[in-house]
Amino acid sequence: MGFILALIILSFPIMGQRPIEVIINFTPPYPREFTAYFNNPQAYSITAINHTEQEVTVYFLGEIRGTSNGVLIRTLPSLRADIPVTIPPLGVVNLNGEEIAGLYNDATSDDLEIIGIPPQELNVNGMLPEGEYVWCINAYEFNNNNLPLSSGCTMPFSIYYGDQLNIITPYEDEVVTNDVFTIFWDPVISDPTKRDQLEYEIKIIDLTEYPQSDLDLLFLDGSAQALLDKVVYDETYIYNNDGSDWDMIDGHQYGLRIRAVDPFNEVQFGNNGYSEIRTFWFGFNPNDNEEEEPASNAVSGLF
Repeated sequence: MGFILALIILSFPIMGQRPIEVIINFTPPYPREFTAYFNNPQAYSITAINHTEQEVTVYFLGEIRGTSNGVLIRTLPSLRADIPVTIPPLGVVNLNGEEIAGLYNDATSDDLEIIGIPPQELNVNGMLPEGEYVWCINAYEFNNNNLPLSSGCTMPFSIYYGDQLNIITPYEDEVVTNDVFTIFWDPVISDPTKRDQLEYEIKIIDLTEYPQSDLDLLFLDGSAQALLDKVVYDETYIYNNDGSDWDMIDGHQYGLRIRAVDPFNEVQFGNNGYSEIRTFWFGFNPNDNEEEEPASNAVSGLF
């Protein structure tokens, strides 16, 4: 009895198998612009497998579907390629990104059905709202527009957005007087799960060693000596807490920049994840002493 039951269970997939199997080869990062799924020639590739002993001619239509946010963007049935894709009996056809783009060469926003996104929030280069999505390719019989043969979808993936990272301490032009001090920042992202998966690149440069330098270019210059350059996983870093960081020099000005990085490429941050460059002093600010000197000289002249 157990043997018969096993045969019945195993037979269901075979009996219910569709004639065409569609596999989407799509790796992160996933585009935020919905048009990229239809028109980006480098985004993905398709593998179509014919499980029948007859030649099959098909065309493909795509759709991106939110799993829980009500978003659905799909090509209209009227958008059919002029040239079919022919799959030989028991054969396999691979389509690269450039070949797929050719299927939608003339596609415009009028060829897409867009559900779940208010029109005022969307344009032809619009961004997908936050949420979890799947990208699916549907295969149709070329000579019968209404006959779907198969549908292949990616694994669910997430799209989230974060604002530009905000450094909280040290504040701008602060004078840090302790060898051990706390650097604290806010990645400005609301989803707690995505927030927990972030990594942070921290970089500190002694700006006194590079007078008159453009700070943005200086931090991009790989030849500029960094006092601190490391990746951490918390939203705070205690400088020199274990004595391993470089000692800072009294009267020197330092620049700090932090970048939020999502290793899963699900979160897109403003300014590519980079904070603004925060400058601070160590020990004392020499500019403060210069401002006090005239008053000191005036008093000494009275004696």
